[in-house]
Amino acid sequence: MKKYVKSRTKRGFTLLELMLAIAIMMITMESIFSLIISTYSSHREVGYMNCCTELLEINSTALETHMLGFLGSPDKSVEYTCKNACVCANGNPIVDVSSIPSKTGGPKFHIEVEFKDIEAEKVTYIITVMDNESNTKYGSINKTVWLPHASNGSVVISGGGSSLKISK
Repeated sequence: MKKYVKSRTKRGFTLLELMLAIAIMMITMESIFSLIISTYSSHREVGYMNCCTELLEINSTALETHMLGFLGSPDKSVEYTCKNACVCANGNPIVDVSSIPSKTGGPKFHIEVEFKDIEAEKVTYIITVMDNESNTKYGSINKTVWLPHASNGSVVISGGGSSLKISK
């Protein structure tokens, strides 16, 4: 007598195989997403560094231009300070640095200025860009501006630290 054996052909995946494939996919996707996130944050930091370099150059150029322009203006005196996180002349900002918002909604950076080595014809200053959230230093620039005709006694330069006053 012939035995009839029903042969079964495998037509799909078992539940165990599907669960194993999903687990492998989840581990792979987790590593891919963590790589993408770390790359994104790294590029964001590079963007902040580029922005800080631009802020330093812009503030330095604006400060030097304002100092040199003051010598030719009819104004009698000007006082440079660092107020409201930006460089100010007589209390008015020279350059606005609030263009980049932070996570808290306020400006991302603030500027600090220190005037050093004040002599008859030149002023050395340091401009520093600081992060408002972590208070870390992103960069600084150290420059000297030469003030022509300031040594003839008609211009008085005084101050130091965070303020500088130039009087005619």
